[in-house]
Amino acid sequence: MVAARQILFLGSLSIGYNRDILRSIGAHAAMDPRMHILFPTDYESANATGLEHADISGVIVGACPQFGQLLSHLVRMKKPVVDVSAERDSLGHTRIVTDDQEVGKLAADYFIDRGFKHLIYYGMAARHWSAMRWRGFQQQAQYRGASVEHFDRPTGWANYRAGFFPCPVAEWIRSITHLTAVFAGDDLLGAEVLEACRQINISVPDQLAILSVDNDDIYNTWRNSRLSSVVLNTPEIGRRAVDTLFRLIQGRSVPPRTVLISPVQRVTRFSTNIFGVSDPLVREALELIYAGFGKGISVKRIASELAVSRPTLERRFALELNRTPAAEISRVQAEFARRRLLDTDKSVSQIATEAGYSSARQLRAALHQHFAATPRNLRKLKVT
Repeated sequence: MVAARQILFLGSLSIGYNRDILRSIGAHAAMDPRMHILFPTDYESANATGLEHADISGVIVGACPQFGQLLSHLVRMKKPVVDVSAERDSLGHTRIVTDDQEVGKLAADYFIDRGFKHLIYYGMAARHWSAMRWRGFQQQAQYRGASVEHFDRPTGWANYRAGFFPCPVAEWIRSITHLTAVFAGDDLLGAEVLEACRQINISVPDQLAILSVDNDDIYNTWRNSRLSSVVLNTPEIGRRAVDTLFRLIQGRSVPPRTVLISPVQRVTRFSTNIFGVSDPLVREALELIYAGFGKGISVKRIASELAVSRPTLERRFALELNRTPAAEISRVQAEFARRRLLDTDKSVSQIATEAGYSSARQLRAALHQHFAATPRNLRKLKVT
């Protein structure tokens, strides 16, 4: 029997993204007796000097301090290596990473679809993934006519504050004078914004809505957090990283390239449970749509509930959201169905009924219209 190849994962386990990648790598390797996964539980630095003498067949590198130094060391050792960190552009090796510009675009669309017109990105200037998320966020916000600003965590702040609150983010939060949406580059940054708001008595989400990235259970389930978040497809990143690394270990040809994996979805929790519209009529209509789309809500019913004419409702929607109430009902229905396909194992017919469609065929048509996808395509993205 051939001994299992030992694969090392190097990355700071204080980072939720790394933990998710490691879970995926472990789950994939558990089904393949040819490989065994190792990871230092106390790894927080780029010290890889002992690798020359270790019985390691290949390395998967996640986000970590002094990333470039570590990667250069591994390349000099001629170790098979796959980068899943998104810390920088390709340096002649294989990268399998999240499409961070797409993450930014998803975030901008999320806020604008909810009626927000003033958007802020809070990121980390020195990090490649943060710069890419800002680029996508800025481009999409400008394309859709929203105002957008950018703030970065001060360089070195985490080192001398040891990551504790309060943080300098409060300085620009105090300057906000209108309902604003903040897209934080990851859940840690989102938690900083949330805590700063608490300390300076800024109401979330009534004055400031927060969306972050990674869907880390540390930040999204506590009563005082409940951050809305973009879910990344870490299972697919981990699976592809293991498969690619094993091909490299076997000496097969794998041209250096970057593989971008699209994010999965956006999860709404307390921190964005609000609509960024100033017109109270439109806000009430949106609340009715989100509460009643699965019960056959219609523009006629909404107008009746709010005691206004349909033309008045449509005119006010056009002014606030640049779309019709009917288009909003269709979008919310399709988004709900998409989430159920990703979050549950229910049949397409069951989900169609829950979402207010008359048939599975109608649901499929809506998914094609809104996402250019089929139920089967979406189920392949399901995060387990």
